[in-house]
Amino acid sequence: MVAAAGGILSAGSVTNVGVCGQCTEAGVSRLGTVRNSPGFLGMFSLCPAQDTDGDGQPNEDDADNDDDGLSDADEITGVAFGGNAATNPNDSDTDGDGMRDGNEAEAMFDPNDPTHRLDITRLTVGAEGQIQIEWIGRGGGTTNTIFSGTELRLVDLTNREGTVVAWHGKAPWYKAICTYSGSNANERAFYRVAVPSR
Repeated sequence: MVAAAGGILSAGSVTNVGVCGQCTEAGVSRLGTVRNSPGFLGMFSLCPAQDTDGDGQPNEDDADNDDDGLSDADEITGVAFGGNAATNPNDSDTDGDGMRDGNEAEAMFDPNDPTHRLDITRLTVGAEGQIQIEWIGRGGGTTNTIFSGTELRLVDLTNREGTVVAWHGKAPWYKAICTYSGSNANERAFYRVAVPSR
């Protein structure tokens, strides 16, 4: 067996086996021992090739292990987030907020902050029937948009720009609190929030 340092490993216990070029170590299903004895060869077996995203392509040959829209290289270097944050190439949603890393890169949200995501946080109806919606958007002067419509289908939704009433956070992860007021409190309506593609 060739050791990581390049020498020949002729005796000792094998406790971990890795694969060159992998972002993470390969698993072992059973430990083995390499013996330096005439006529004896220590045996061990490796787990089958890992396929994190289940696309039938082993991680070694897959440029995007977790199928989140970002290449493994981009996730490791953080280039998808302007070099500000690396993400896990084997987890499509690094911070577990329900927004895939590729979508967070598109929206320029912090991929390691589960509270930084497109989310409607409050919907209230005023005394005169005015609907007010508050949501978290992207700060720093970027337009944040809410879509509304009477049917839950994107083709029926109307694009309405919200007003950014406050934004905070550290660069470049500014969070914006946005509001929109409408007068259709007596109608059934659906809302979703989005940011424009970069």
